[in-house]
Amino acid sequence: MFKNRSSSAEWHEDRNTDSATLTTTSASTMISRRSRFTSFCLGFILGITMTLLLLNVYFYNATPSATSLEPVVHDNYATREPHELRPHESRVEHTEPEDAELKTEMRKNVRILCWIMTTSANTYNKAMHVNATWASRCNKHIFFSANESSGLPSVKLNISDGRNYLWWKTKEAFKYLYENELDNYDYFLKADDDTYVIVENLRLMLMPYSPEDPLYFGCRFKPFTKQGYMSGGAGYILSREGLRRFVEDSNPKNCKAANTGAEDAEMGKCLDKVGVKAVDTRDSLGRHRMLPFSPTPTFRPTSVFQGGSLHTCTTPTTRNSTLVSAAAITWSPSTTCLLRRCRLWTTSSTA
Repeated sequence: MFKNRSSSAEWHEDRNTDSATLTTTSASTMISRRSRFTSFCLGFILGITMTLLLLNVYFYNATPSATSLEPVVHDNYATREPHELRPHESRVEHTEPEDAELKTEMRKNVRILCWIMTTSANTYNKAMHVNATWASRCNKHIFFSANESSGLPSVKLNISDGRNYLWWKTKEAFKYLYENELDNYDYFLKADDDTYVIVENLRLMLMPYSPEDPLYFGCRFKPFTKQGYMSGGAGYILSREGLRRFVEDSNPKNCKAANTGAEDAEMGKCLDKVGVKAVDTRDSLGRHRMLPFSPTPTFRPTSVFQGGSLHTCTTPTTRNSTLVSAAAITWSPSTTCLLRRCRLWTTSSTA
């Protein structure tokens, strides 16, 4: 009896020992598997990290090839202030030879003098940005009348600033161009210091015409004369013959002698009487190329065309954003912010 109890105790002891051994083995196996999985994960992460670091170092130290398409700037004029630019210089470099060749030919064949009406007060917050962006793309540009200390190409008219004197300034500016520049250029663009002009599109529009014909281009409003008048804000263009007739035939019978009045309306009435034809500048689809609005609202459907200023303009019956031509030329008013953004863009494109 005692012997059986002893054997039973030994059997239970062996069984407990086997169970403990099995438990220890299982735990060791699980720990081993977890360790291998952890090591795999750490190795995978470390490998990706090292690969990314090596790629970053490689590309950072890579030297651009000699065939790079980036524009090469041979001068530091991209960093100059606007008044330090010479009239023929532009901040934009062109890398496509065909494009540059076409623009050169157009510049030779459609010669445009741009004159910009400004004031001493607007010289540094508006005229400077016009000078640094679109104005240098004209064959020549002149400001009437910028602050003399600004270094901008400017002519002083000795006329008081203010809206009441715009007609006077316009007459004197065109008279100056007639006396000094008539035979040097084909067309004469008048713009304000808050107008933005895409000069390349302007040349494309003018190419089919002759400067020897008495012509007048702009955003045409209907009132005052049979052929209407062009918006002053959107800018307008006189052909060489149009400028000659305006100055030589603008006697008091044809044009307002007093120096006050709405500049664009008086200009339209005067040109109509001296036989200068107002040209419809819309494209072949009837869409406007010269706009007396800022760019932002013109691309919002029905925002400015429905019940807005263009109700008096030569617009088709449908008034929405499809009336803006794909080859638009001018916008006005262009905010100082917009002109600064354009200036920054043209500068960065040469960096």
